[in-house]
Amino acid sequence: MDGFECDISKIQDLDAFVTNYYKRTNRIDILIVNSGTPNPGSFSNCNMSDWEEGINLCLRNSIYLCKKIIPEMKQMGFGRIIFLTSVFAKEPDVNFVISSTLRSSLLALNKCLSVELATSGITVNAICQGYVDTSLLRDVAIKNQAIFNKSAEIILKEWSDSIPLRRFARPLEIGNLIAFLSSEHGSYITGTALSIDGGILRGV
Repeated sequence: MDGFECDISKIQDLDAFVTNYYKRTNRIDILIVNSGTPNPGSFSNCNMSDWEEGINLCLRNSIYLCKKIIPEMKQMGFGRIIFLTSVFAKEPDVNFVISSTLRSSLLALNKCLSVELATSGITVNAICQGYVDTSLLRDVAIKNQAIFNKSAEIILKEWSDSIPLRRFARPLEIGNLIAFLSSEHGSYITGTALSIDGGILRGV
């Protein structure tokens, strides 16, 4: 099946996406919500338009998609909802204040939904990703050059060196975890925020 092009920061695009998908399949069993990264920077360096953009990109869309899709999942008596978020949700970074704030909010939504939907056959979980080897990661490094006064190459090297496994995650490694949570093997896991970060989080 072909995919749909959709700007997930725009409610009208999300609405069209859900409507078109139901026309093709009549059901949505698994909802995986993933988004880009809000503008980096400290609180002093981020303006209100940065915050508005971040909210639309990381939080508002998750709430809207759940509102649209959960009623149908309840009727089916089955569903998997997975929020792809960041280690900043558990360990905020002053230089990524918008991402840290919104990702933490998403974990609260994750926990609340998991409890509310537990008897409906629907599991809800979050995946807290560390640094993943993608073009987006390199774009973020480029945006941070002015903030850190370093080249993107140096920033990427420092990020990699900060990880105990000394490398970035491969996209397939994230995909394997998503597949596990979406399958019957993950049917008793709900309300969790699983970290896949190469050991970068220091908290217990």
